[in-house]
Amino acid sequence: MAATCLSTRTPELKRFARFSCPTPGVEMGTVTDRRIEWMESVAHVAGVTVEYTPTSSLDGFYEHAQRRITINSRLSTVQTVGVLAHELIHALHAHDGPQTEAIEARVDKLAARLLISPAEYAQAERLCGPHAGAIARELELPCWVVQAWQEQAYPMRDASSASRCNDECW
Repeated sequence: MAATCLSTRTPELKRFARFSCPTPGVEMGTVTDRRIEWMESVAHVAGVTVEYTPTSSLDGFYEHAQRRITINSRLSTVQTVGVLAHELIHALHAHDGPQTEAIEARVDKLAARLLISPAEYAQAERLCGPHAGAIARELELPCWVVQAWQEQAYPMRDASSASRCNDECW
């Protein structure tokens, strides 16, 4: 009963469209843990290693020469989901080294599309209203992921109509 989170309309993600991302409300472990396992499987199929280790300043990074994603092991599982999705997009695009702000913003939006289906978002917004923090809590995702999803789905939406997250959410 998992929703397909990878849009076949997104060329860079098309080859992974056969995978389905776990969705909230489905039994068998936490949805957050299952999302992590799912993304680790996608990384494995793409020939990318995922490792968890304490880092001093970064939440995560991708090293193209080693085909390795490193995630800060001190992150919560909810934070890990967002960072892993973000770094997985870098890996799938073969990004190497620091990227421009525009590319990072695009990667955030692709990570959001990877994790949130339109149906999931619509249901969460019906339950919670447009507040990104409430939707993030409902979907068990970091707030920045919901904000990125809102920015790509509603580019003309006034920022005042969808309250922004604060440090209190996830």
